[in-house]
Amino acid sequence: MSWSKKYDCCQSCGTHEWDHRAKGYCSKCYPLIRIKDVAEAWDVNDKSTLIPYGPIDKPLLEYLIKNGELEKARESILRQIEARIHLFIRFNNPGDVEPLHIEFLWERIAEVTNNVSQLKLFYGSASRYASNFNKLQRQIIYKDLLRILINRRFYINIWKDLI
Repeated sequence: MSWSKKYDCCQSCGTHEWDHRAKGYCSKCYPLIRIKDVAEAWDVNDKSTLIPYGPIDKPLLEYLIKNGELEKARESILRQIEARIHLFIRFNNPGDVEPLHIEFLWERIAEVTNNVSQLKLFYGSASRYASNFNKLQRQIIYKDLLRILINRRFYINIWKDLI
């Protein structure tokens, strides 16, 4: 039995881990594709395309247009969507998880949640994962950490992303 009537897997992330949602996309990718389509269509010269969507609500959209920052916001959103789809692919095909991959994910989570990546809070933790966990256990830990990044909200940090 196929994943959907027309597709064997998601047309974006290439997996069938999550249920089919619409148009050949899984329930994780479809909302991202919708945000991407809206953001790619934004055109300050055509007001009908300026639809608030995803992390960009109407007041923020108006602010971005007024200050000439819409293109930077669009680029930020599109980068985040591509990164999220890449996380979906890694989640569904983790392969052999090296302990350093787990250390890197901890650092990435620290960076995006607390803005403390420069502190290297998890430096050296790879040796702990190498000596205390087998391959399957490391894979489980890796996928759980990916879930944190996969399920976080998109953001537009106008001080970081737009300056």
